[in-house]
Amino acid sequence: MKTFSLPTFLAVTTTIGLFFFITLLIFHTVPEETRTPVFSLVATISTAWGAIVGYHFGSSSGAAKMRDALIDKNAPTPPDDKTNG
Repeated sequence: MKTFSLPTFLAVTTTIGLFFFITLLIFHTVPEETRTPVFSLVATISTAWGAIVGYHFGSSSGAAKMRDALIDKNAPTPPDDKTNG
């Protein structure tokens, strides 16, 4: 069984929250006095969601995998490069 992963948990909860609020905005009218805070909340969650997706599918994900491979003691070692010597 895989251990708990905080980045995955944050990605899932942020995605659920984002689509919940978007669905809520589609089907309900936001009162005029609370429109600005609600739209600010949705914009903030959208920005966080974009950063999370960028992490999981961008270069940070590759860097995390590389770090994990370097930490893993069972990872195979690359062959020595003897072309320069």
